[in-house]
Amino acid sequence: MKRVAVLAGLLVATHATSVASNELQETLALAKYAGFCGAVSGMLAFQDATQMSGGHAFLERFLKTEAARLGMEPGQIAVNCKRSVELYDALFKASDAPD
Repeated sequence: MKRVAVLAGLLVATHATSVASNELQETLALAKYAGFCGAVSGMLAFQDATQMSGGHAFLERFLKTEAARLGMEPGQIAVNCKRSVELYDALFKASDAPD
């Protein structure tokens, strides 16, 4: 009977660790996507400011390629970026515990 209790305890602990691990992975994926969005935003701002020759075409090709790689339409990147940055900001704010 003692073995069953120990086994049950291990299963519960493993499940809790697995859930925490999944939540951590989701948070890390969100942060990674929000970081990607920040980089794209920086590239767009740079191109707007410099009007570099061929820059608009490069950005268009880059975003189409990334969208295809991620299995989405190019317009979805902007929508997903807006949402991921909002979620990231909310998580960051929630993690900022008062002293």
